[in-house]
Amino acid sequence: MRSRNPSNLVMVNRVPFGRNGNQVVSLCLLNSRSVRNKTAVIFDYVCDCKADLVAITETWLGDHDAAVRAELCPDRYKLLDQGRDGRRGGGTTLIFRDSLAVKKVEAGAKVSFEFSEWTVQSVSHDFRVVILYRPQADPDVRKIPMSIFFSEFSDSLETVVLCKEKLLIAGDFNVHVDVPEDSDSIKLLDLLESFSLRQHVVGPTHILGHTLDLVITRQSDQIIRSTRVVDRYFSNHASILCGLHSAKPSLAIKTVSYRKIKSFDVDSVNADLAESDLCRNPPDDLDELVACYDSTLRAVMDKHAPVQTRTIVVSPRVPWFSITRPLFKVPRVAA
Repeated sequence: MRSRNPSNLVMVNRVPFGRNGNQVVSLCLLNSRSVRNKTAVIFDYVCDCKADLVAITETWLGDHDAAVRAELCPDRYKLLDQGRDGRRGGGTTLIFRDSLAVKKVEAGAKVSFEFSEWTVQSVSHDFRVVILYRPQADPDVRKIPMSIFFSEFSDSLETVVLCKEKLLIAGDFNVHVDVPEDSDSIKLLDLLESFSLRQHVVGPTHILGHTLDLVITRQSDQIIRSTRVVDRYFSNHASILCGLHSAKPSLAIKTVSYRKIKSFDVDSVNADLAESDLCRNPPDDLDELVACYDSTLRAVMDKHAPVQTRTIVVSPRVPWFSITRPLFKVPRVAA
């Protein structure tokens, strides 16, 4: 038999229980072009990337799509949205962890774009999140002049930049900001500069190679922490992932009770039941018989499989995995 050498033991640093490995809030932005036929894919993606905030444009959801909303939202997440009833397309949605406090500030549609505005409270910062979608044409297939958009967007910025929270504007602007000589791109970037705002997304977010989906913050806020990643295509647009300079709320912790039923000796349990009053001298009254049944079984279980407790971290649950499920996942596309 080999002897043990205690000097070979290595001290392993203990990680405090209940802490998350990634301690920063993460944001995901994606244009879905209708979530109705993509609920399983988006559900899986939220669980895979573990985003804390998921801003979705072009959801195409209306007031009667409660079932779609339920299918879209993972466990331990909540969903709030601004539908677009009476008009085709559009719609904005915010999916977020239930450990974050989110409230709707305002939502609606201008002539040239639609938006929803939210306050998000995290551990270290409060955010004002604005989700924006600018269609290239209205539902009547009438092209909307860019002059109208710049005028309406400027008016909105005059109000929202005054908010006390850290400002975060995310959405599909349908402007080719990657083309330096594009006149609309120049006007948009100049407008952002005039309000001391900064656009962070670099690289194509559309299958045709242009940058249309933007993440905008105040220059002074410095809240974008990690590199913006163009991650996966759900439609003709790619999702965008980025980390924020804000501590992530700890995962929920709860205490569960259980019995190790599989570990007890069946013969011993049967013997104790056979010697109990329930089997040897059962009451004639029905209520007394039920009470005797309950107390006898509880006493036997407490003897052979006593109640134990443990503390667990509650994480989002992924739906049952089958062989066919990967077929419905959208493959990653390098941007």
